Amino acid sequence: MTAELMVDFAGLDKLFYAMNEVGDQSGDLSSYFATQVCDPTGFDYSTCALQPIADVLPQMAGWFDQAMTGFGTAWGQVGHAIYASARHLEQQDDLVRHDLDSYRGPGGRCDYSPPGPGYIENFHIKPLSGALADPADGESHMDHDNRFDAAADAWDTARDTINTGIDLLNKIGAGIGKLPEQGLRDYIVYPLAADYTAIGRNANACTTMNAGFDAWAHNFGQLAMKTPQAMTGQTGAAVVGVFTAFDVGMDLVGDAVSKGKYVFDGIAWVSEKIAVEVEKVLVLLGTKITTLASKVTGRVIPGVGEIILAWNLVTDLFSGDPLGQFKDIIDDIETVRNIIDDCLNLKESILAWAESQAQRLATFHDVLDTLSGLPAVGNLPGLDDLTHRVGGLEHSLDDVDYGGDDNGERGDLDSELGDLSGETGSEGGSEDGDSSADSLDGQIVDPPMPGAPAVA
Repeated sequence: MTAELMVDFAGLDKLFYAMNEVGDQSGDLSSYFATQVCDPTGFDYSTCALQPIADVLPQMAGWFDQAMTGFGTAWGQVGHAIYASARHLEQQDDLVRHDLDSYRGPGGRCDYSPPGPGYIENFHIKPLSGALADPADGESHMDHDNRFDAAADAWDTARDTINTGIDLLNKIGAGIGKLPEQGLRDYIVYPLAADYTAIGRNANACTTMNAGFDAWAHNFGQLAMKTPQAMTGQTGAAVVGVFTAFDVGMDLVGDAVSKGKYVFDGIAWVSEKIAVEVEKVLVLLGTKITTLASKVTGRVIPGVGEIILAWNLVTDLFSGDPLGQFKDIIDDIETVRNIIDDCLNLKESILAWAESQAQRLATFHDVLDTLSGLPAVGNLPGLDDLTHRVGGLEHSLDDVDYGGDDNGERGDLDSELGDLSGETGSEGGSEDGDSSADSLDGQIVDPPMPGAPAVA
């Protein structure tokens, strides 16, 4: 025997108002995904070697918006099916037409106002703001060479002195290019390694998205609890089933989105490892550039001035080679330039690895595409159909695979970082008490589990 549909129109208007609130929360999730999960700050450096990862982030934000647009269509159809059932009952019973001011769909007029006096909320719809907190910065998992800050400061101080010397040497025919004016971080470290702490924020934002989806799913459950106050019978049971399906479905989607954290964590891990290895090389550079600046100050700046004033005499004295007495300085400048080039030569391997990580992040498209499995029909589906849809959604999400980071691209990068570390060692290596990260010899290992200690 089919249960008779009964509608409490005042309760139904309250239900539509609550449905509007829950539906609008998709915008909160979209905004958070775009600004936090897809935040490009960690890669926002000129000629960043991790640019392929940065390039996929706006695509991910677009996919999420498309998924939420699809949800909005499905949600509107669910609302219209409820509205149509209520109106059909009115027509059958020749009832006075009731105003459903909170219904937004075809045939309705939504005034966006809460129900009037006497409205009592039994099952509260909670805002998502409490769940969507700003993500924390990523943490360091490795020991950095504590001499790098001093080396970076030494570069900033000595570089200008050396460039002054280069200008003077070029006046007597040296033909030497000047050293770059950016600091070591902005010119070498960040363009190669990006900012692992900012990338860690992307990872943490994935976890927060899960909390947001959980809160959203709970609100769908609240709608299911509200439904008997608005309508009963077979239609009411179908509506409860639809809301419950959205509850379960959004919880599953949130879990799948949160797994993107593992991809970002892996990127942040490798980013920091690149930074550690490059910093070790730049510590050596800092030592060399300080010595070079002393030579330039003591010999080139006063010496070249005298040569320029007595050019003819110097030509006679040095058989036409006024640069002869500065050969060691010119060689040292070339050594400094070679150290910089050794670091920058990592870019090709880093780019190849970054492209593989961008492909892993593209898996977000598969996750968000599963939202099409939620109810999106003009008529309310039966309970058997709902069970099938939710089961299909769960199966689809189980099949989503973000992949691993054990590909050849990372192997090539691993090898080049090892070579860079070896070159540092051949130049004198680290002093006693230096970073224990040297023991890794450039090898990239897997990220630690949460709460694990720093690499030793």
